Amino acid sequence: MTEQQQPNDNTTEQANEHADTVELSGEQAIITKLEAELAETKAQLADQQDLMLRIKAESENVRRRASMDVEKAHKFALEKFAGDLLPVVDNLERALGFIDR
Repeated sequence: MTEQQQPNDNTTEQANEHADTVELSGEQAIITKLEAELAETKAQLADQQDLMLRIKAESENVRRRASMDVEKAHKFALEKFAGDLLPVVDNLERALGFIDR
């Protein structure tokens, strides 16, 4: 009976080893899948961070350009106003010179 139990024990051990191997390879497949997902997620994160930095830089550039445009508009408006006043000042000076005669 002992001899008959040994083959059964060997069969049981082999089945356990096979189950461990199957379980291990199943776990290994899950680990491999999770590692691939992690790498993909890290790549997406890097892309999103790059995109965020680009958007932030673009918004700062737009803000700076708008500020410069407003500054130029004020400057040119003042220059235009001063240019428009020059003929008026000239005419007033001529009128005052004519009155003093």
